Amino acid sequence: MISKYLVSALILSIAILTMGSCKKSFLDERVYSNISASNFWQNADDAKAGLYATYTLSISFGPRDCRPFYVLMDMITDDMDDEYSNSEEERRQVQNFNFAPTNSYLNNAWISLYKTIAQANAVIENVPKIKTMTASERGVIVGEARFLRALEYFYLVQLWGSVPLDTIVVKTIDQTRMPKAPVKDVYDLIVKDLQYAEANCADAPPAAGRATAWSAKALLAKVYLTLAGPFSNRNAEMLALSEARLKDIIGSNRFGLVNKIIDYFDISKKGSNEVLFEHYTMGDVSDRVGSFLHRNFFPSSISAPEVTQLRTAGYKAWTPTTDLWTLYLQQDDRLKMYTSFYIKKNSDGTFKVNPYNVPYVIKYTDSTTAARDYKANNLPVLRYADVLLMYAEVLNELGTTGIGGTKYYYLNQVRRRAFSANPNAYEIASNLTQEQFRDSLMRERRLEFAHEGQRLIDLKRTGTFVSTMTALANKNKALIAASPQPTYSANYPAGVMPSPTGPKPYPAGTIKFTAAFLPNPKTVPPPHFPSSYPIPFLPLAAYHICQHVSHS
Repeated sequence: MISKYLVSALILSIAILTMGSCKKSFLDERVYSNISASNFWQNADDAKAGLYATYTLSISFGPRDCRPFYVLMDMITDDMDDEYSNSEEERRQVQNFNFAPTNSYLNNAWISLYKTIAQANAVIENVPKIKTMTASERGVIVGEARFLRALEYFYLVQLWGSVPLDTIVVKTIDQTRMPKAPVKDVYDLIVKDLQYAEANCADAPPAAGRATAWSAKALLAKVYLTLAGPFSNRNAEMLALSEARLKDIIGSNRFGLVNKIIDYFDISKKGSNEVLFEHYTMGDVSDRVGSFLHRNFFPSSISAPEVTQLRTAGYKAWTPTTDLWTLYLQQDDRLKMYTSFYIKKNSDGTFKVNPYNVPYVIKYTDSTTAARDYKANNLPVLRYADVLLMYAEVLNELGTTGIGGTKYYYLNQVRRRAFSANPNAYEIASNLTQEQFRDSLMRERRLEFAHEGQRLIDLKRTGTFVSTMTALANKNKALIAASPQPTYSANYPAGVMPSPTGPKPYPAGTIKFTAAFLPNPKTVPPPHFPSSYPIPFLPLAAYHICQHVSHS
């Protein structure tokens, strides 16, 4: 007899979750027991539970266990360095483009992505068989599962290129022995999944954090833009397909930019009309549905309750590169998502302002929850600012004008928001060549989406990864060798901190850094081929973990 543990939560003792009232997220837990594959898929509630399990698994390569996500998507780029790279061999491997297939970050990312795919496959295969649901209801559930599967395969093909293409519910060990599929086949599946999702998902999120037809349309636009190839040889047909989706989104008038960029990441303002899709998390619930983003960006010397304004503890594994941090102008609101001080409680009960030796990221801050570790910070995947900048890029490549204005109009919408105090003064002038506009656009994307996992995708799809990283390595070597080393200043604003006798004001201050404010800035140029991680050691581990079959 064969007993099946169809994992990745087909049964989802991991988390089978439901929506109750409008105040509940689909990540609220409801645990089932004694459920098997043969009797689980019976009604609409079962379909939703299977889908919600897919969402729960999807945040593993993202805000929940964010280390593999950021090490592989950001730390390999010119945006992020690793403060602990002296002692962390596996992170140093990634930073120096010297990957070992046994690297745990590679393996954990691989397993996480294929777990989500395995659960999505279970939804895609079983929900159409539920006769108590209407065709439309089944289409919404399957559409969202196909959206999530497409997203995971999009990450996989960016990181590894040719990968196994799993589209079935695995029932035997033999079925796990899948060969790598050509990159074209992976993209073909991504496009078909997103086309289905575009046609079948709901127009508005059925619950907070769920994908819609607009989510699918935006991701499909990004996929087509990726398939358009590098700046040196762009495919006009793919650009036109991307343009059509972006035009639909902009022309719908359903989406817009929040007034200030800092508001987008404000926990109390989640769910704005700038969101097309985010990895949705909940604080004070459990490690399965919470965000761990803040811990890896905040300094290790921060530990609650000593730092009262953050209510958290940090690892300070990652910091912005000098190259990124110094690219922001002082007038840019996005610079406010970095800081260089914290307030610490002394042993005598008093508090003081402590400068930190490097700038650190406060983009993902949640002071509203009591939990130290797992917070409610969502990780953006697709937002309207991305749509506007992708549209500006397509218009520049095709030499056309958009539905509401020129390429400058769309680029400057994002830029004006970033310089809210004086937006007119920082617009990009409308006299650039195509090449100059590309440079401006890529710089704006870098500044806008820093630490959101976009940079590697942007550099690879435009064919600029190797040249960019080589230039950074040479620049860092020159800065380190310089005597004296250049210095940079970071300002922090005045504020109020607690004290035993009541609130106590503290003045604004300035902290200075040298160019080498990290122990190991990137000084190794990448190999002269597009970055692609090696297939992890034991590449089928994901299947064995996700859909284990035991024989008895």
